[in-house]
Amino acid sequence: MKAIVLAAGVGSRLGKITQQIPKCLLTVGYKSMLEHWFSIFNRYGINEILINTHYLPDKVISHCSKNISAGFKITFSYEKELLGSAKTIAVNRDFVKDERYFLIVYADTWMQIDLRKMLKVQKIHKGLGTIGLYRPTDLRDQGSVEIKGRKIVSIVEKSNKSQGKHAFAGIMIGSQTMFRFYNESMTDLARDWLPVIKDGLNPFFIDDLVYDIGTPERYKLANEKIRNLGLQAL
Repeated sequence: MKAIVLAAGVGSRLGKITQQIPKCLLTVGYKSMLEHWFSIFNRYGINEILINTHYLPDKVISHCSKNISAGFKITFSYEKELLGSAKTIAVNRDFVKDERYFLIVYADTWMQIDLRKMLKVQKIHKGLGTIGLYRPTDLRDQGSVEIKGRKIVSIVEKSNKSQGKHAFAGIMIGSQTMFRFYNESMTDLARDWLPVIKDGLNPFFIDDLVYDIGTPERYKLANEKIRNLGLQAL
C-alpha cells in the first residue's frame, strides 16, 4: 500500500511558529511530524510515499534527505499554488493507480494508530474507503462527523449545525472507486469530497491519542502531553 502525505499547508493559524519552518517539520514530542509519520509507515511496510509541498519546499526535501531512512521511495509533488487536499489527491491519481487501497494522511495530525486494524475494516466492509475518527474535547473549530451505528450520517466542516461527536482524524484509506465521485469543483477533501461519498465510507474509531497541531494552543498541548508521557507514535 502506498501513502499520500498532505504536507503543503502554510500553517497560517500557527503564526510566528511557522514563519521559518513548514508545519510538517514542527517537532512534536521528540520527532518532526514527518518523522512521526514515517515511523508509522516503516512499522506497517509502507515504503512508497508521495508528499505534496508548497511552503518552503526545499526545507521539506532537505529534511527528508537527512532524517528519513533510505528504505523509502519518496516522490515530491510541488504546488506553485496550493491546490487543496482534494485536488492534490486527484491530480496525483497516477501515483496510486495500481493500488487497490492507498493511505491518505494529513501531516499536521499526530496519532497512535493500528493500521492493520484499519485496513481490516476496509477489507471486511469494502466500500469507497475508511476514515479515521476520534472524539476531541472541543469540536468548535473542527469539522464534525455524525454516526449512527456504523453509518456515517453527516460530515460537516467547521460548523455548529452538526450533531456529531466525532471529528475526522486526518487519516483515510482510499480506493480507486472514490475517484468516480470527484469533480474539478472540489478542493478540500473533508469539506467537498467526503460528504459526497459518505454513504460508501466506513468509520474507523481511533481509541488511542490523536492531536491536531493546527493552532498554537493545540501545538503546545500536544508537545506537553506527548513529552510528559514519553510517548512515540508506536
